[in-house]
Amino acid sequence: ADAPLANLIDELAGGNHGLIMCMGKGGVGKTTIAAAIAVALAERGHSVHLTTTDPAGNLTDMLYGTMENLHVSSIDPVAATQAYR
Repeated sequence: ADAPLANLIDELAGGNHGLIMCMGKGGVGKTTIAAAIAVALAERGHSVHLTTTDPAGNLTDMLYGTMENLHVSSIDPVAATQAYR
């Protein structure tokens, strides 16, 4: 990881965070950053659950089952909104 990302991961790994959310407008790299953070924290021994709302589901396909302590799931935002109503 490059220095700014490595510094962020160091900070996150040292804290007692229960939830980390990567948000922003479309096309800014949210999925890439979320995956990088999740993998780096899992490599450091943290138990990580990475959830995506990306309809393409690329994270689930790429990372599912790759690390014992990295769990990946996908949420369909339309279905979740309908279930909530």
